[in-house]
Amino acid sequence: MILGVFAYSIIGLTFFFIIEFIKVYFLLRAENSRKLIHVGSCLIVCTMPFFIDKIGIMILSGLFIVLFVLSRNFGIFSSIHEVSRKTIGEFSMAAGVGISAVVLLPSGIIAFVYGMLILGFADTSANIIGSKWKIWEFKIMSQSKSIGGTTAFFLCSIMISYFTAYYVGLDIKLEMLLIFCLILALIEAVHIFGVDNLSIPVISGIFWDYFTY
Repeated sequence: MILGVFAYSIIGLTFFFIIEFIKVYFLLRAENSRKLIHVGSCLIVCTMPFFIDKIGIMILSGLFIVLFVLSRNFGIFSSIHEVSRKTIGEFSMAAGVGISAVVLLPSGIIAFVYGMLILGFADTSANIIGSKWKIWEFKIMSQSKSIGGTTAFFLCSIMISYFTAYYVGLDIKLEMLLIFCLILALIEAVHIFGVDNLSIPVISGIFWDYFTY
């Protein structure tokens, strides 16, 4: 376990420094570098249950929370923190990984991976589409949301759910799939300050276990 925690610590740090280099060298906007880190981090986390146990994942979660505190205070990773909106997304994502491990592992590896895929791709698609096409925009505590972003999350989560079910050989009814993804999209729509990075992977994983039991 210790070796695995060490290996993933190095992988995570290396990934962050690579994105930081890309941001500085290619003058990438912080919003875009943050999206790259968001998706890449989720993909890295998806592999964790296959190599380390849930205690190791919880330890990594705690280590990266500490790293993000230091980074924000000392300006280490501008690619993560230099965004215009108020957010604690990096902290809540690290916490979400740890809580997902506690709730879902070791029996729910597919649910854990599924939750991280939803967070990585559906959440990012909502952010991108919601920022570019602000269809029926609304505000929650001064933070902007839009039906366009929520729709993007809904459609992307349907695709992830379908392909995950197909990969593991599950036959999920269409109406159940639509209700499932609609609930997730509505949950994402009402979250602000990046707190959905904690709740989405946990709730998605729990839902997956419930609907596929």
